[in-house]
Amino acid sequence: DQVTLTLKDLMAYTQIGKSTAMDAVIPLAEMVAREQARAFAIKEDACLIIGDGTSTYGGMQGIVTLLETAAYAGGRFVAPANTDVFSEVTASDTAGVIGKLPVYARTGARWLCSGVFEASVFGRLKLSAGGNTNPVMREGIVESDYAGFPVSLAHNMPSDPTADLTNKIMCVLGNFQLGVAF
Repeated sequence: DQVTLTLKDLMAYTQIGKSTAMDAVIPLAEMVAREQARAFAIKEDACLIIGDGTSTYGGMQGIVTLLETAAYAGGRFVAPANTDVFSEVTASDTAGVIGKLPVYARTGARWLCSGVFEASVFGRLKLSAGGNTNPVMREGIVESDYAGFPVSLAHNMPSDPTADLTNKIMCVLGNFQLGVAF
């Protein structure tokens, strides 16, 4: 598809008490930078994952939003009927997701899911297969993997293990370096 770049402004606001501002400049600047970096990261994740095209998300549509539309149906794996909660996801379902990933995108691909999904699906499947793997430190972050792909946790992915997720995206597998830029 054609790729377009549309610049968006994103701002953060940090409220600081007068006495805090007068105490020390360097620690204050560090605190403000950390708070604003966290705010930007949270907003960017929300735009990337669940952006619905409204002004709340700067007009951006996220991965989950797009995959749940008919126009992008070819990029999603549809689990068998009655697979609508985390406990019903099987190894065959995860293999079906991997099968949707193009060969050229496999190097550098990763899972994107909630921590609850990782524990209740990937953890359950690894344990039922007779074991588990040790977490790995990648770029200063401890993360696990499943089926040879690293797992990245995202707060905006579904995390209620009992919610009916019929026709909803539960997790995503992709090489985000090939199609995502912030």
